[in-house]
Amino acid sequence: MNEITLSHRIYKIQSLLGTVIEANITDCEIGEICHIHKNWRDTKIIAKAQVFDF
Repeated sequence: MNEITLSHRIYKIQSLLGTVIEANITDCEIGEICHIHKNWRDTKIIAKAQVFDF
């Protein structure tokens, strides 16, 4: 069985271009799924994004 590690990190968006959200994140892996919230206090997920690199 695969192990899943869940963590809570807060990052600030640097830029938006179409469907691409750019942020400086250092402690995650390519392919991870991130939950996007309106602000850091809001628990409602407004979008999900997958980490990739240019």
